This record gives sequence, structure tokens and C-alpha cells, in this order.
Amino acid sequence: MAVCASVVYSRCRTVEPPVVTPPDATGGVSTGGQPSQAGTGGWEPFPTGGQASTVKCESREAKARREVRRADLDRVVNGRPAKKGQFPFVASMQVPWSQGLSAHYCTGSLLSRSVVQTAGHCSPDVGDRVVIDRVDLRQTDGQSRYVAEVRTHARFVDVEQGFDVALVKLDDPVEISPVLLPTAGDSFDGLTATVMGWGRTSDGGPLAPVLQFAAVPLVDRQDCLLKYPELPETAMCAGFEQGGTDTCNGDSGGPIAVQLGAGWTLAGGTSYGFRCAVTYGVYLDELNEQILGWVGACLGELE
Repeated sequence: MAVCASVVYSRCRTVEPPVVTPPDATGGVSTGGQPSQAGTGGWEPFPTGGQASTVKCESREAKARREVRRADLDRVVNGRPAKKGQFPFVASMQVPWSQGLSAHYCTGSLLSRSVVQTAGHCSPDVGDRVVIDRVDLRQTDGQSRYVAEVRTHARFVDVEQGFDVALVKLDDPVEISPVLLPTAGDSFDGLTATVMGWGRTSDGGPLAPVLQFAAVPLVDRQDCLLKYPELPETAMCAGFEQGGTDTCNGDSGGPIAVQLGAGWTLAGGTSYGFRCAVTYGVYLDELNEQILGWVGACLGELE
């Protein structure tokens, strides 16, 4: 029987001003029920580059020393903008900035009305904002909540060692349909999946204000090992050997999903890769029995 063994994992995050999300249009109070200080100042448009980033560190020195910056590893390049309602289960993970504003730093997937999955290396903190079913981060639609609890897989240390997964409990449930989880015995062999996120649209380029998505083939493990000889047992590859279409910084933790029938089933989450759109990307393998069992156990505890 799977056990929800988890750890507290904290890292420094690089956040780029200006922040991407305006205060919610609810008189200064988000739909999550906590004050957002709206009205104390205006919000700036989505960053277009040219401004210095700020490293926000909530962790203590000992944990900060373990931090390995993943500028080239966080890793939608060559994607298309999504339409409202197309992928309602995709979540923007945001760090509080100032005057009620928040900045996007990672992506996630809604697993239930109150639980979101993201990457372990994204290390959300209690009090971070989670925005769901908002395609354009410059707008105020969708549903906004706060992180109430975080479970990071107990075996996660670094992306290249696998187990790059965390579950986030929201402070209040949302009224949005979640993505489906796979079941033991499912197979995605030979299928094309879809990646989603608000990450950089080119290697080193700007973040995307509008949710992007792209189709990428799931890659045979043996082919993946030729590019990543130390591929973790809990990871898989997707994309193209020659690159061109890929996830990038800011997409971390976001869904790679397959469409089975009328719904979307989660195949994994964005983890790392060799820069962006150079070759295959590496993703959490949701069908790995250790991952699927852990997610199921933690989901049961958090709901």
C-alpha cells in the first residue's frame, strides 16, 4: 500500500518584475478569502524583457546552500495560445510580490477541487497564490486561491534524481473540472501528448502572458537514454530529437496530458531538459508505479 511520505523542501526562486497578475476585481479580496491589498496601487503589464530579476529566498541558509539554479533545466516553445475553457485544469503558481500583485513562477495541474500537482523543484510555499482557469494572466478571470499545505515527495532531492513532484492543497475548493489521473495498467505508448504552460517562448526569451500549448510525441525510453543516460526511473521523455517544440522556464510542473475520449488524462509534469527546444524534454512519468501510488495516497489525505 502506497504511503504519502513527504518532506518540506524550500528553494530560492527567481522572480521577474513587473508582476503578471493584477489584483482580483473583488474589492481587494481574492476569491480565496484573503486580502490582496487591491486598490493600494496599479498593476503593471506583463514583462517584455529588459528588467532585472529578483531572487526571493524564503529558505534558511542551510537549505539555500542545497539550491541548484535550474535556469537551463526548468524547462512552451513553438506553441499556440490556448482559448478560454480549453484547458481549465492548468494552474499558474504565483509568488506574492507587492500591493496585492503576484508573479508567475511555475505551472501546475488541478487533480481535484482542492489539490494541485506541480514539480517538487517548484517548492510552493504556504501563502503562495494559485490561479486556475485564467488563460491570460493579465486578466482577472478564473479562480484564485492560496496554498494551504504542501506535500513534496520524500525522495525528491534534485530534478536529475527523479521524484520531481509536489501536491498543493488549496485554502478553498474551486468549481473547476480537474484533469484525470491515469490508472495502473494504462499505456500511453506511441501516443502524442500536449504540454501546457506560461513559460518562455524561446530559450532565454520572455514569459508568455497567455497560456501556450503544443503537441509532442512521447518518446521510447531507450531513445531517451541516448540523450539522457542518467534518466531517473520516475521520468520520461517527450518531444523531438532535433528540438524545435518544447517546454521552457516557467512551464515547470505543468501538465503533459493525453486526450482519451472527451477528457484529458495526465501523463506527467514538466521537469527538466537540455536548455529549451534543443532536443527531448524530461517529464515526470505519472504512470510510474512509485509516482502513481504516492500521488493517490497523498491526494486521499489532502482532500
